[in-house]
Order: sequence, then structure tokens, then C-alpha cells
Amino acid sequence: MTLEEGDSIVRSARFATVRWANRCLEYNDIVGRWIDILALGARPDERSDVIEEGKKGLVSTRKN
Repeated sequence: MTLEEGDSIVRSARFATVRWANRCLEYNDIVGRWIDILALGARPDERSDVIEEGKKGLVSTRKN
């Protein structure tokens, strides 16, 4: 979430999706890793937290 002018909260659906995939899907889940790959190929104006979360999902060493 970020605060924009006028104190309205803006939530990124892309960030929420990538974060959900990394936290809820097993590391060996192909759909979860595909979501991470899509996050890495983000638009040029994409927030950096989406890209960082995608990287985390691909290099994670956690065992589910």
C-alpha cells in the first residue's frame, strides 16, 4: 500500500498476488513460480516492491 496525494490508500493487485503466491503456494508449485516470473517482467513504471517480491519467490530456500 502507498499513500497518494489526499491521503488515499492505493493497493497494488500485482503486489498482493505475488506476495500471496510466495506465502501460500509451495515453493515447487509451478503456478506460484510463474507468477514470480511475470512479476519480474513487470512494466517499466512498475513499483520496485513487485519486482523484489518476484525475485524473493524464485530464490526462496524455504521448504513447504
